[in-house]
Amino acid sequence: MGRKIYCAFGKTEFWIGARESLPLIIGMIPFGITCGIMALTAGLTAGETLLMSMFVFAGAAQFIAISMLGAGINGWG
Repeated sequence: MGRKIYCAFGKTEFWIGARESLPLIIGMIPFGITCGIMALTAGLTAGETLLMSMFVFAGAAQFIAISMLGAGINGWG
């Protein structure tokens, strides 16, 4: 309501965006640690884990996929 919306992109706007994103980032850190530990425990490599995090942007789906892959279930055979 009283917040300004910035349209220009520069160093100042970057730091404003970084500061305003901090609460979200703090909430994502425990998720990332948990997801990474689960994936490595299920037998995925670090590269596969990173690719899944980049392409599957849905937290619950990542946990389910990791559990299924760890149990030996796959969708292609």
